[in-house]
Amino acid sequence: MPVGQINWRLRGVWMGVAMRRFSQGFLQWFFIFGLLALVLTCFVLAGCATMAADRAVEDKWQTLADQATKQLHVAPVTVILVGGSTAEYVCREQRIMCGRSAATH
Repeated sequence: MPVGQINWRLRGVWMGVAMRRFSQGFLQWFFIFGLLALVLTCFVLAGCATMAADRAVEDKWQTLADQATKQLHVAPVTVILVGGSTAEYVCREQRIMCGRSAATH
């Protein structure tokens, strides 16, 4: 081959290898990003479902507390769901802290 000429056949092989490496890297990145997006979406949906269920339980107990305070002619109280299985009434703050496992029964 004369000096100064490019061996296009060799250059094409090198470019093909480079493009394969690039496309493999891109596909790996794309797969990892898609998998991460899927996992995060599942966590968000599970969290939203849990929050909605907790809100429904809290609303049920708040309604019962409102009925009781109205019947007894006393100041209203606030019902708050907390972790655990016990309930506690805080007099100064007029708040009932009810454990999630106790509130669902």
